[in-house]
Amino acid sequence: MTGEVSHLLVFLAGILVINSFLIALARSLKIADFIAHLLTGVALGFIVLGIESLEWTSRIKSWLGMDAGLPSFPGSPAIRFLAFLGLFLLLMDIGFTFDFKFFRRHRLSEAPILLQSLMLLGLNILGLGAVGYLMLKQIPEGQTTVLAIAAFIAALVSLNVGTVLTTNFPTVSALKKPFTNLVQVAVVLDVVALVEFALLHFVAGPVISPAEALAQSLVPLLIVGACLVLMLFPPITRRGFALLEKWIGEYTLPLKIALVLLFVYGAFQLFGDALALLPLIGFGAGVLMRVLSGNRHLEVRRQFFPVASFFYMLPFVYVGYGLVRSWAPGEMFWPTLDFTLLALALISLVFGFFVLRRGEYPILLSFAVFPRGELAVLLLWLAQELGWFPAGFFSAAVAAVVVSSLIGRVLFIWPLEAQPMIQDQEM
Repeated sequence: MTGEVSHLLVFLAGILVINSFLIALARSLKIADFIAHLLTGVALGFIVLGIESLEWTSRIKSWLGMDAGLPSFPGSPAIRFLAFLGLFLLLMDIGFTFDFKFFRRHRLSEAPILLQSLMLLGLNILGLGAVGYLMLKQIPEGQTTVLAIAAFIAALVSLNVGTVLTTNFPTVSALKKPFTNLVQVAVVLDVVALVEFALLHFVAGPVISPAEALAQSLVPLLIVGACLVLMLFPPITRRGFALLEKWIGEYTLPLKIALVLLFVYGAFQLFGDALALLPLIGFGAGVLMRVLSGNRHLEVRRQFFPVASFFYMLPFVYVGYGLVRSWAPGEMFWPTLDFTLLALALISLVFGFFVLRRGEYPILLSFAVFPRGELAVLLLWLAQELGWFPAGFFSAAVAAVVVSSLIGRVLFIWPLEAQPMIQDQEM
């Protein structure tokens, strides 16, 4: 037990030291934070491999209480748990920012949001599905082909709209509506990606009769159902807790926390050890937390998520370290990477022509179609953990996400240099 704790503390200290430099470099270059987190894991992996290969480090290991050697990162139960906790909290953060007001009928009718979402979903299915089929049919493990293609598509459906939002892009009046539409499309596709990935659990898992499942999971089903009612009817939930607060005052806060914990408990009990459902459960817990927060959601966000944000980097560090420790790209690595990037570029090009006909900003908006790196890497990692991807395919898919994110970021930096000129022209 002591040795495991010492390993954990040394790894966490190393992660913080390396990440502090890499995250500063990434933000100065205006690239995504998740790339810095991945590189932290890669750097830590090479450092550990170097330490293990040197005989004179045995004395250092003894001083650190690590006489048994450094374990492989993916093999450490504590670090693995922290990585999954980071994934769960990150999805809670995404769910907490979600607002059901977006799905009001008048909002959806203002712009062809559903049309754009369905078009992008269809393009992803055609483009990425073709790439997945062509690559995976070359691998002997043919029985995983359909499942792997579905997981591959689900992971890359989300949009890298954060590229637009986090680079202080010139929001002149002519561009506000296209940006708003793109954000709304991204919200729809994020939810689609999480639901699609969760459904793969039921496709890949054992078939259980509804009667047997209901008998085993009646209480968790009632808990999850009650929480879903609270989520789907926010006005009623807020009025109910407002009345309850008049009775017990500030002690409604422990009750709200208990409801979130019960939702998580019920979901895990209902679906068992289902890694594929972990993102959706985390997202749902975030939505429930937002609804229960009511008008104080901004205060809750300032108090809770800055503390939880420490864990966000851990799954990406875990992935980067694991890529170094078990690097096995195989002969299909470069073809998979090349064709995946080609498919993403074609999807972006088609979307660019679509928005060009609408008189929007086609080139810049089209490159926002590249997958959101954070969500894509997390879903790819879960698919790898579940054994849905053959060896070598996962590393190529992660590399494609990183490269596409870098391309999107670089292409958005150039217009920023012309920001004063654009605003002057508007005036």
